[in-house]
Amino acid sequence: MRRARLVTLIVVAMALIASGCTGESATGPGGTAAAPTLAPAPPSQVPPLLTQQQVDHAVLTLDGLVREAMTRTGVPGVAVSVVYRDQVVYSKGFGVREVGKPDTVDPVGFQNSAMGL
Repeated sequence: MRRARLVTLIVVAMALIASGCTGESATGPGGTAAAPTLAPAPPSQVPPLLTQQQVDHAVLTLDGLVREAMTRTGVPGVAVSVVYRDQVVYSKGFGVREVGKPDTVDPVGFQNSAMGL
């Protein structure tokens, strides 16, 4: 009796496996291949998370934030640029390139290297 149940269980399992391997689910009506379902394409460019007003307000605080960070960390120079909607809305160099040398930080050179130009 026990052996008969085991044989029945094996036969049922094999039938289930075999039915899953037929490939019928991969074909559509008439035996044609069904088109795969794809996730929707992402937007070509992520929309800005900030409004122009929010960016303008943040830019007004940058000078003070940068100067305070330079004082706190001892960094001799910083170049800061803000790009919003593919436009440079703020670009400024602070301090010098190297301590003891008069060369100031040039934000244009920074922008070109950051953009791979």
